Amino acid sequence: MGNRKGEERHSLPFPPRLLAHPLAPRSAWLIAEPALTAARPATAWPRLGGDVYGRDPGADPGRSLTVLVDSNVLLDVMTEDPEWSAWSGEALAECAERSALAINPLVYAEVSIRFERIEELEDALPEEDFMRLPLPWEAAFLAGKCFVRYRRRRGPRRSPLPDFDIGAHAAVVGLVLLTRDATRDRTYFPGVDIIRP
Repeated sequence: MGNRKGEERHSLPFPPRLLAHPLAPRSAWLIAEPALTAARPATAWPRLGGDVYGRDPGADPGRSLTVLVDSNVLLDVMTEDPEWSAWSGEALAECAERSALAINPLVYAEVSIRFERIEELEDALPEEDFMRLPLPWEAAFLAGKCFVRYRRRRGPRRSPLPDFDIGAHAAVVGLVLLTRDATRDRTYFPGVDIIRP
């Protein structure tokens, strides 16, 4: 399947350009696993007429065709995390086969810490592979309310507000969330479909 520039679409769980990056994973399972090389079906992409947030008005109203990818999944793959890179890479590849992948500005910011230059980050997360979704104002409001509830329950400060923004984004827009840290999201956003270990 070609992308909008006429190039052949890659089928790895992340752009092949990332493999050439000095911080890129070199794990053999990412390159050799046949299931990871299946092309993403055309039906996985949002239809024309989908809104700016990735919602598809023609899709089954209970299912999203877009998966919001949490930064922890991307960083697991990029850093070859010994505990989580295999699960994260496989889950990312499976989602890429069936759905459009998306990130929001918060995920972009959290992943950016691994890169010195924005051009390197853009190469790692190209727009043709990761849709850029804006954070809706309603999601920011919901995240703030959930964070207050979390703190009142004596939640530790190590869970920053951006973690709630990502879950709220998925809740408000109706996206599937791919994350390995789903405890908070299940508690505060119970209606969100979550792909997790």
